[in-house]
Amino acid sequence: MKKYSFIFIALSLSIAILNGQNQINRFTNPTTINAGLKGWNLEWDEGSFTLQAEDDAIKVANSNATEAMKGKFQQRFTTSVNGKYTLKFKAKKDAATAQKIEINLLALDSWAAISSSKSVVTVNSNEYAEYSATFEYSTDERTIMPHGAQVEIYVNGVTGNLWFKDFMLTENSNNLITYQDDFEKNISTGTANGETNNWKGQRLQLSKNGENTTLQYTQTETMGNNPWDISFARYIWSMNGIRYRIQFDMSASVNIPRDNGVGFEMLSAGGADKICNQYFELTEEMQTFNVITKATALCINYEPTFYVGRIPANEKLYVDNFMIAPIHLYNATVSNVDYTTADINWLHSGYLAGDKLDIVLLDGEKELPIATDIEIVDGKTTIHFPQDLATGEYRLKLVDVVGKGDFAVNNETTSESFQYTSPAPSTGIDMSTSKDKVEIYVAHEEIHVTGCPENSIVRVFSSEGKMIEKRSGVSTNETFQLEKGVYILQVNDRNFKIAL
Repeated sequence: MKKYSFIFIALSLSIAILNGQNQINRFTNPTTINAGLKGWNLEWDEGSFTLQAEDDAIKVANSNATEAMKGKFQQRFTTSVNGKYTLKFKAKKDAATAQKIEINLLALDSWAAISSSKSVVTVNSNEYAEYSATFEYSTDERTIMPHGAQVEIYVNGVTGNLWFKDFMLTENSNNLITYQDDFEKNISTGTANGETNNWKGQRLQLSKNGENTTLQYTQTETMGNNPWDISFARYIWSMNGIRYRIQFDMSASVNIPRDNGVGFEMLSAGGADKICNQYFELTEEMQTFNVITKATALCINYEPTFYVGRIPANEKLYVDNFMIAPIHLYNATVSNVDYTTADINWLHSGYLAGDKLDIVLLDGEKELPIATDIEIVDGKTTIHFPQDLATGEYRLKLVDVVGKGDFAVNNETTSESFQYTSPAPSTGIDMSTSKDKVEIYVAHEEIHVTGCPENSIVRVFSSEGKMIEKRSGVSTNETFQLEKGVYILQVNDRNFKIAL
């Protein structure tokens, strides 16, 4: 393997280990039912099978109580290379008996099943219960083409109605979803299913350029000023709303200026969605170029394409180490919510995922910045809530800055909602006249002191005036575990009376 390939794989592995999280695919909720290929879609049905939105759930409705449904519905998702998948969801039924459903995962480039068999799940509750199905790749063949897949849920033989919600797909054993062509082995000039290196175009061949094997394009005629007359491309499968980072090394046998140079575009099949369009200045020395695309608008195959009509006749273009990586920031979960802190697990995937986040607290439509440039360690971090935060339901918005300069992308994701309960009203009676925002309250059978100035001294006295404990150098917050009773807490020159 060549030097560039090794560096790329090593970096990808380090990201996967650092994040400590699996790839997450969050499926859309009922707002996108029957909206083409952007959400849950009824693929085929017989008899009384319909797909409906009901509150936050997908209802598989049966209008004939005596007739069993026969059909399936599906949604597409982004995949990793190889891997083991677990699909989790909540479901319920209204029939008197348990209902069996079948689940399958298909690769979109070949419509072949990812797993060797469908997974059978029995829905046996009339209230929402959690269910899961596990899938493993049927072969261990690695691909260098990003491709999509779809989950298919079969309801053949089901009576009554079914409800589904909170779908989430995790990839348990492979977090590397960056793809690279290093052109060591071969190229293909077609787009047949199953090809793993499908560059197509005329006058393409492999060439030994220095110590590396590169993809070589040779121009045989002068094409004038239209770069679009000659091109070579490949195809990938993409889901709706995905942005890509594309990187490649490129040089030419003669210097070519940017305004008369090689163009690069990425278009959907049929050309309806163009997500990037750039030109490059080429030299005889191999250079590394980076492209950040716009978000895709379609669930369809896209073509990264080099337009090379402006290369002078008899000159050559060299491309090596072509890499394409989806940029994802999938989800964030909030756990261990306390009066002052909460833990965030940052679930993401993709070669360009950043290592720092800006975090904003969402209170309905209001936004309250919590922290900036928070460093992520093992895919999680701890945040501190404002002291005056009221009891209520909140969410967190996480912003991930990916790339630099012209290639910067602000990824955003919003956590699921969580409940926050503010501390009980302070039972500490302030016996002084100072206006510092020191608060004393009881929570979890402990006395909490918050808002202390830097390097404060806190003393605890019994109700009889005997000093029990002294702490120096206190900054902001302190916690005391004491026997039940009445105490006097002295924070510098302020006195509080509190009952535990």
